[in-house]
Amino acid sequence: MKKQVKEHLKNIWYDTAASVFLYDPQIYDMAVKAGVIDKVLFGTDFPLLTPDRYFADMDKSAMTSAQKAQVLGTNALALFG
Repeated sequence: MKKQVKEHLKNIWYDTAASVFLYDPQIYDMAVKAGVIDKVLFGTDFPLLTPDRYFADMDKSAMTSAQKAQVLGTNALALFG
């Protein structure tokens, strides 16, 4: 991602809630490649879908365990403190 674009989007965060309805599991790989995985927050459409459905998509991606940890909580800690 270009430095100028990243600066303009510095206050933008993304959530996973509708991801299983809209995207393939590779959406997580795209977030890594775009350099925004540190801005992705875990969210679900529970009780419509259980968190396991989201975990399955994450497991199908190429994310590392550290990147999954970011999405599943570390990023939220950075945002909310």
